[in-house]
Amino acid sequence: MNKPMRRPENKNNIKCASAYQNCGGLYVSNASPCCESGYLCNRKSPSYHQCIPEKAFDIVEDNCADEYEPCGGYLYPDAKDCCVSGSTCTYIDDGISQCIPNGEEVQEKCAKVYERCNVGDSPKCCEAGSKCVKFNDYYQQCIPDFVDV
Repeated sequence: MNKPMRRPENKNNIKCASAYQNCGGLYVSNASPCCESGYLCNRKSPSYHQCIPEKAFDIVEDNCADEYEPCGGYLYPDAKDCCVSGSTCTYIDDGISQCIPNGEEVQEKCAKVYERCNVGDSPKCCEAGSKCVKFNDYYQQCIPDFVDV
């Protein structure tokens, strides 16, 4: 993965892309050339760029999994083997170990694919083969791992 980049200031007042939206790529001619404040444009591939939180840049640099992401297990052979500061890689079962925030108890049941996750009283994790994706401050959903969001 390439390092996230800060796009030049938008002098024409074009609306910048919001969180996790497309901000460029070879086949995306209509993408905004910038990201809203607090986000950087991450070049996931030559054809797809996405706005990610600036704070995630440190996670990319440290190469550690974020809170509630997998950090081991046979279902996640490519999982990062460390967790961001403030969370611990916790064994859930042979299939998954997960980064759990320090002081939080492991939740027994994870949300199924396409169910809400990590908001209010919804499960904080997703079942194996899916990840919790934040769409806005009020809605997060378990999306299959193979879907690039």
